[in-house]
Amino acid sequence: MGYDRINSEYIMEQNAAGVMDPDSLGAAVYVWRVTGKLTGFLFDRDWRNALWEIWFNRNYDDYAALKGRQITLQNWDPSENMKLYIRKDIASMIWDYGATPTVFEPEDLVDPYEDRMISLSASRIIGASGTEPGQLLSPRGLAVAPARQPVCS
Repeated sequence: MGYDRINSEYIMEQNAAGVMDPDSLGAAVYVWRVTGKLTGFLFDRDWRNALWEIWFNRNYDDYAALKGRQITLQNWDPSENMKLYIRKDIASMIWDYGATPTVFEPEDLVDPYEDRMISLSASRIIGASGTEPGQLLSPRGLAVAPARQPVCS
């Protein structure tokens, strides 16, 4: 929710209310207006479900239904309002659109902990990989029961 968009909405509302030459939107009013727009997404069950589907399943069907339109590759461009800022030194490494090229010299990477590494062997191994009794497949937690028996979840 860009400031320019919220500010233009605010000025149009002020003009409609008869305020001539309204002041620009202050920071507190901007935060209040953005919060008001976001609460609809957070407290409305349908909007919350639509956002959940987008974020976790990449499914835009519920969102499109709430907006009242069809979303297809031909009529929807999510990058239409996107802005990208790249540092000049990074830009010069990836393309030649006026940024001066720089020579990138690879450095020899040295592991600072290499001389402190200790190899340890297991003192006890419980089970093996598999699905049969006594075997483990993607174990998540290990505990010891009061009878000193290992329990794995």
